[in-house]
This record gives sequence, structure tokens and C-alpha cells, in this order.
Amino acid sequence: MIPNGMAAWGLAALLCFGASCSSEDTDSGSAALGSAASAANNSTDTGSKKAAPDVRDSGAASALALPADWPAELALPAGVTPTEVTGRGTQTSVVAAVIEGDVQTVYNTLKKQLAGAGSEIVASEFTATDTGGFGSISAKSTSYTVAIAFGPNPTGKINQVTIYLADLGG
Repeated sequence: MIPNGMAAWGLAALLCFGASCSSEDTDSGSAALGSAASAANNSTDTGSKKAAPDVRDSGAASALALPADWPAELALPAGVTPTEVTGRGTQTSVVAAVIEGDVQTVYNTLKKQLAGAGSEIVASEFTATDTGGFGSISAKSTSYTVAIAFGPNPTGKINQVTIYLADLGG
């Protein structure tokens, strides 16, 4: 389940796009990128909410499928397993996932994938901790806006990423 605070933050971040937030990047950019991003899974989910087995703290589990129209530049890097997926039936989608590895590497990988696809990085920031890290990326393309939040999962371990995606039209 996505924490209410994370959902509120994500919505606030999406609203920030209209106000043209300034970009402030504090990551070093020197962390090695993780292995190649996995391809987006094919699914016909159009608005339902799915939950995976509880994998928030460890181990392998069967991954949830991402929505069929999930942007390739938001493919989840290796070691990132979705724990909750809300379909895009209403032009929005939310994916919460656990990170099995270095949180900053996942942050850098997603940021690089977005920039490489031509998305404008509106704002980004990352603060490493001994047990993961906190951060965010806000970006927009010609077809969607995205807010990505890094922080604690419901158990308190700092290894969760939540991606809020909103289509810009039709």
C-alpha cells in the first residue's frame, strides 16, 4: 500500500509542473549505473489496483506487470520489484516498488533513462543515508509528467521507489 504521505507528495510534485519548478540537482552523477533496464511488462490492466506478495524487505517474488502503455524510459532497473501497480485507466498510473540494491544507483538510472529519451528534468535531488536514501525526480515529456519519490517502505526500511505518471492529454 502506498503511504498517504507519499501519495500526497506525489500529487504535489505533479502539480508543481504547471508552476515550472526550477531544477536543483544535488546528486553526484558519479555512481555507477546498474545493469540494463528491463523491458516494460505487457499487461492489459486499465485501472485496477494490484498488490504483490510482501517483498518490501527482501527476497524474490513474482513481479507485477506494468501497464501495457508504460513508457520505455521508465522501465524499472534490474533489482527493482513492483509491490503495487495502479493502471492508467484514468490517464494516471502509480507504481510502488522495492529496491534490492543501491537506491542511489536506481535514482541515477531512472534519471539517465528519462534524460536520454528527451524528457526535461524539472527538478531532482537525492540524499544518501546509511540504509538507502531519500530523493525525487520530476520530469516532463511531450506526452506525460512524472514524479518519482525515493524513501522508506511501510516497514521503515529506506528502499522504496514510487512513480507517479500522468498523461498530458487525450
